[in-house]
Amino acid sequence: GNDPNSEKDLIGKDDSLYGTLTLDFSISGFYPAFVAFISDLERSLRIVDIDEITFSSPDDERAFTQYGVRIKTYWLK
Repeated sequence: GNDPNSEKDLIGKDDSLYGTLTLDFSISGFYPAFVAFISDLERSLRIVDIDEITFSSPDDERAFTQYGVRIKTYWLK
């Protein structure tokens, strides 16, 4: 309706030519494997921005490291 406080009026019309999707996921492994994964992501045909990488290193150096990754991907509308 004509309610000036409606969410539609606050956000406005989406005129962008592309959409975005943010994905958060975690993986575990040794550092060289993580670097290879990031390299594969870099060579992907899909446009991807890495927004954030977090990690927690284990007490035992023989154990896997946990990595948290946030990526943003795009597509044409």
